[in-house]
Amino acid sequence: MEQTTEFNKGEQKPFIPPETSTEPIEPKPWGFWTTIGFSAIIGAAYLLAAATVMLAFFVAADLRDPNFDEVAYGKTLPYNGLYISLSIIAYTPVVVGLVFLFAYLRKKMPLQEYLNLYKPKVSDVFLWSSIVILLGVCYDTITDLSGTSIVPEYMIQAYKTAHFLPLLWFAVVIAAPMSEEFFFRGFLLKGLEYSKIGVVWGIVITSFLWAILHTQYNIFQVVSIFIGGLFLGWARITTRSIYVPVIMHLIINLVATIECALAVSRM
Repeated sequence: MEQTTEFNKGEQKPFIPPETSTEPIEPKPWGFWTTIGFSAIIGAAYLLAAATVMLAFFVAADLRDPNFDEVAYGKTLPYNGLYISLSIIAYTPVVVGLVFLFAYLRKKMPLQEYLNLYKPKVSDVFLWSSIVILLGVCYDTITDLSGTSIVPEYMIQAYKTAHFLPLLWFAVVIAAPMSEEFFFRGFLLKGLEYSKIGVVWGIVITSFLWAILHTQYNIFQVVSIFIGGLFLGWARITTRSIYVPVIMHLIINLVATIECALAVSRM
């Protein structure tokens, strides 16, 4: 009888490797707790940079007058325009540098994707710039109707004590939007949106944290900053470019500084 090619009983069948998935693995940022940990380090570095500038001001004041009132001086320092300018300029490279470092260390996601370092569309810039200007008009209108000054007293005092106004303009209009947006809408929001918290709560949480950072303002102004943060976060999500909220933030601070300069000039 002709022998068949089938395997006989007990004969081992050849090994066939299982099929492997050819689908690309989605790049992901740091997880929730790692993002929170790195964010805490960035926050601590921010405080340290600001505290270093504050210490330098106290030392300078002591050299001028060893008998100066430290408590009274400490209360006025947060309203000192020169201190505000130098503080912002001191912590901006620290914050931005750490944001880039921690994002770079996450090899599972390219740096450009992690921080959304994509050139925005002109139409997106125009749309979101128009939205933020409209928000500013609404805020000014409501503030004026309530009988409250559009320019907070904090800003007026800072402007009067800036000593070198170009430094204040650079710090408020350029440096502050860079550091705050790369941290809040860049690094922190990216980690939250990929976690169980999701995009919507990620925008809400980063907006809340950004708002309470501005303790120098009253409750209405802080709420307005929170609402503005929601739009900044949504702009970053929809445009996939960190530069759009940076430009929006720049416009907010530029308009506020111009209004402050006009208010001081009328005094």
